[in-house]
Amino acid sequence: MHRFFVFEKINNYFILDKRVLQHLKVIKSRNDKFICVYQEKFYLTKFVFPNKAEIIEELNLNHEFKKQPMLAIAILKTKAFEFILQKAVELGVAKIIPFYSKNVEQKLGNDIDKKVQRWQEMVLHAAQQSFRNIIPKVEKPIKFHEVLNIEKNFKFIAHEKENEENSQLLFDSDSLFLIGPEGGFTEDEIAKAKAKNFKVISLGKRILRSETAAMFCLARLKENS
Repeated sequence: MHRFFVFEKINNYFILDKRVLQHLKVIKSRNDKFICVYQEKFYLTKFVFPNKAEIIEELNLNHEFKKQPMLAIAILKTKAFEFILQKAVELGVAKIIPFYSKNVEQKLGNDIDKKVQRWQEMVLHAAQQSFRNIIPKVEKPIKFHEVLNIEKNFKFIAHEKENEENSQLLFDSDSLFLIGPEGGFTEDEIAKAKAKNFKVISLGKRILRSETAAMFCLARLKENS
């Protein structure tokens, strides 16, 4: 069943924006029931011409972690970065923070706001497809040292050269995962992260791509929550 996030409610109706109306037109589903997600709750609805969805019933569904895991990911090439956005949403991340570190090669130029808007739209679509109660937030890119100052109970940084045993690490949904660029983190960056109470997640003997490293970390979270 198709699902859409909606943002306006009047009595027993949701007001559908152009995005939802166009989607319903494309999939030719205006005569079918569909789900609206409003303020983190699911509702079974039916279309009412010209731009409303009538609420049939509220659905008792919750697909979120108890707390809100965050993913901080270094700026990557467009295809790799957008792949991570989609998969991070599917795996339950609540916030995604792009950042610049020493080995970041990708430059965003002067259209950062447009980039963030595009990323947020991609996240919205991924959240609809993966049955999320919320739309994860994509922040504007920040610098590496700013990421280190984010407060979370559990903070992890992925590093391919570390030999620490991951099984001893405590994964929790109140976590921040830090994933580096294609060139990885420098030893100085790892040292600074450790000084800020980040625990190192070993990526093993094989050097994984950034997008693979992100999936590795988030899968561990899902297994342990």
